[in-house]
Amino acid sequence: MGQKVSPVGLRIGINKTWESKWYAGNKDFSKFLNKDVKIRRYLEKKLKDAAVSSILIERNATKTDVIINTAKPGVVIGHGGDEIEKLKKQIINNCSFIEHKVYVSDYEPRFTNEIIRNFTCTPTGRKKEYFEETRELYQYSYDEYKPPYLVGLINQFLNGDSKAIDNILNYNISPKSTLDDRINLANKEFNRIAPEDINKKKEKLKELEDLLKTRELNKNQQSIDLYYAQLIGLIKFDLIDSLSISELVKIESFLEINLSSKVEISNSKERPFVKSLKKID
Repeated sequence: MGQKVSPVGLRIGINKTWESKWYAGNKDFSKFLNKDVKIRRYLEKKLKDAAVSSILIERNATKTDVIINTAKPGVVIGHGGDEIEKLKKQIINNCSFIEHKVYVSDYEPRFTNEIIRNFTCTPTGRKKEYFEETRELYQYSYDEYKPPYLVGLINQFLNGDSKAIDNILNYNISPKSTLDDRINLANKEFNRIAPEDINKKKEKLKELEDLLKTRELNKNQQSIDLYYAQLIGLIKFDLIDSLSISELVKIESFLEINLSSKVEISNSKERPFVKSLKKID
């Protein structure tokens, strides 16, 4: 009875893995181990009602990832998760680029992750002949909503992808090109076409007409700036631990990189420390 073993240690490499994955020398091992204990105690206390099955901690030279396995992700995300979900729907409804599509086919379109609105199916009265059958032709019409890339990042964040937070904080809200830019470009290209090239002028004119119809369809499209500011306000950060300036200098020396320009330093005069690391290339 005196010879007992850890039920976890006995199964490592068989059906269990380490709950902390990092390497440290003799000098830093106790420090990192103590930080892991602090993180686990903090999360176990804060998420006591979230049915957390395990907390995995992974470290590398520049960051620490904490992976929480829970049966109640809504409790972990908190009330802010509901607000983020509502905000995502508002972004889709108000900031999406809408494109109207019409085509004739004997097969109904199949959609996967597309956001489709105002779908209609109208018989054309025509048929398509095949070798062994004749199929009715239908005209399919619908509006496809193409939301900003930020919506995809929100989905990743709500699904627990920690990398999505960095991408959200560094998200570029300025569009690469606007619909007006495309219309102006098409107009310039139309004017460059030689007068005698009637077919090319007709093609470019049709493209311009489609762009103008699309602009009319998107006349109520709103800027994402306000919604992005609301999203940032819903993401809360709790300071679990800190990194002293001397530790930062050691990391810089060992890795031969400069992190000083990519960190936020606290204003404490008694003991200056690094509050947070920003995205590192």
